[in-house]
Amino acid sequence: MNHDRNHLYRELGAEKYATEVRRFVPGYDTLVKSVVNEIVRSCPRRILDVGAGVGNIDEMILSALPQVHITAVEPTYAAILRRLTDGDVSIVEKGIQDVLPDEVIPESYDAALCNLVLHNISLCDKKGKDKSTALKKVHDALRQGGTFVWGDLIDYGGRTQELLVGLRHLHAFVRGADYNFVLKDLKKEREEDSKLSIDASIGLCEEVGFKKIRVLATSYVGTWAAFAMEK
Repeated sequence: MNHDRNHLYRELGAEKYATEVRRFVPGYDTLVKSVVNEIVRSCPRRILDVGAGVGNIDEMILSALPQVHITAVEPTYAAILRRLTDGDVSIVEKGIQDVLPDEVIPESYDAALCNLVLHNISLCDKKGKDKSTALKKVHDALRQGGTFVWGDLIDYGGRTQELLVGLRHLHAFVRGADYNFVLKDLKKEREEDSKLSIDASIGLCEEVGFKKIRVLATSYVGTWAAFAMEK
């Protein structure tokens, strides 16, 4: 990043976002590298990014593949994305469950990615806005043979999970996160998040229609995993 871009990064709050996610997800950069490398390896021309955040992953992809088109689906940080993102990027300011076919055209993408997003979406929802629906929209957006890379928080189950989540939030506090924010995030993760085990994540992707699913990387300390699969 040049000086002007660094200043804009701080001004828009993207730097704070990047700092916080590294505090709360140990090994975050390893996770991102796994996702980016797999996307770049597939040599796509059109990419769908579900929950693009402040665009740091898209920026890394565009650095490696400057001619690629990215459709960034992002309901919260769209304004930051518009200011920070260079290259051929279109922004859909919605959650993936709410996108329309003319916004994310079916079978028009060579690759898709989703990082640290789907744990915020419930496994079951009466209105049909659940994890399975989100994954189905990603599946439908891909061309046959297209690649999907999914990185997310993982549930390792029982007392082990409680211990790992507690340690991860202690890590955030030690690294400088605000104490009250740590408690708020811990409460959200315990009461609202919908994380799956590695096996359950693979099973749900299979139900939607993905195949050749494999685990790219895992972190017990960070309680995350990254998966790659094909349509």
